[in-house]
Parts: sequence; C-alpha cells; structure tokens
Amino acid sequence: MINKALNLEQEANMGKKNNRNFVPHFNTVNSFHSLDEIQNNARKIINSNRNISVLAVTKTRTLDEIISAINAGIFQIGENYVEEAYEKYPYIHSVNIRKHFLGHLQSNKARKAVEIFDVIQTIDSIKLLEKIDSFGTKIDVMFQVNTSPDSNYHGIYFEEFDDFYEKVLELQLQNVNITGLMTIASKDDPRTCFKRLFNIKQKTNLNVLSMGMSHDYEIAIEEGATMIRLGTKIFGERKTN
Repeated sequence: MINKALNLEQEANMGKKNNRNFVPHFNTVNSFHSLDEIQNNARKIINSNRNISVLAVTKTRTLDEIISAINAGIFQIGENYVEEAYEKYPYIHSVNIRKHFLGHLQSNKARKAVEIFDVIQTIDSIKLLEKIDSFGTKIDVMFQVNTSPDSNYHGIYFEEFDDFYEKVLELQLQNVNITGLMTIASKDDPRTCFKRLFNIKQKTNLNVLSMGMSHDYEIAIEEGATMIRLGTKIFGERKTN
C-alpha cells in the first residue's frame, strides 16, 4: 500500500511534464500541519476506530497532503467539487483507494462525476438517480438525507424519506448500486440528526451510514455511524491567503 501511494509522486511528476493543464497541487502544503503530522493524525484515528471507515475529506488539500494520509492507511477520500477532484484525483491511481463525491451534484456535472468518482454520496432526487443510471457506468451511490428541519442543507427531508425510498424500489435501475445513507448534522443538535438517520437505515436494506465530521464524529459513532468524514481532524486547519 505504501509503495503504491509513494508511486503517486512519480506519476504526478510525469503528469506535470506531459500535461499542459497540470495544476500546481503537488509539493505544497495547505495546512498548519506538516506532512508527518498528517500521517500521525490519520494513523491515530484509524487505530482508534477499527470498525469504522475513515474517509479523508480532501477539499482544498494538496496532493502531498492526500498522499500522506494514504500512506498512513486511508483508503477512502472525498471531494465536494467536481472541478477540484478533476485537478487532483486523476493522479491517484491506486486500486485500493475509493473516491467519494460529497458535495451537491448539479445535473450538468453528473457525467463528469461518474467518470471521476467511485461513490456519489449525495443523491437527493429520483431524477438525478435515473440520470446517473442512464450513463451506463457501474457506480455506488448513497442518499443524502436532510435530518435537520432548521438547516439549509441539501438532501431528502427525513420525514419524506419513506415515500422517496418506496419510489426508488420501483425503479428498474441497471448500473447504480445503492449502498447507504449520509447526512450533515446541525451544529446545535447533531445527536438528534444522527439518531434520525440511524432510524431510517433500520427500515432499509442499506449498510453504510456516513455521518459525522471533524467536530461531531465521536457523537456520530455513538449513534451508529459506519463511516466518518474527516478533514481538519486529519489535515489540520487550512491556511488562508
């Protein structure tokens, strides 16, 4: 695994020479943590959460930072924007790494997302689900559920999920594999949000429960998370210009 991750540096350097559009995401650090600190953070989190999938959120992070997390044992990485992933993820070729889309997916960027990512965590409509299925590419997807009625987050409103899921089960989907649920909890009452998502999961045959970020992941684990999405906890605070 380490050798595969280290080879990414050679691949990226080759890309820098051969690709006119190569962006300078390599050999830089965009946090107040060193690369060694990033590795140590990732290892500690992985070792203390052996039964939980730890996804490193790589938004604004550089290739060096991402590779440091991979070298520490991270197998799941995620981005919020299709454009940013397009700049970095093509240089990460290891078959062991799963690339997740975590942001709100606009319909006109769905095809590009399917080309880049292994998992789309933020499906929030039948229309988007069917569009992705129509591309003919096998891909895992998850449903984003809005578990906080007072929030402006995207997702299927939790009280409407049962009706939504009934309609999904009636579809003749050929290419998408629905694996789980995700939510972004409100900062005021994350535990209630996580409980709501867990209760929804209990009524489905879905296995993955993606909930909890750097500021609330410990609560999410207590409430049944099977995957946590961590950015700052692994990479440190971002530098600002």
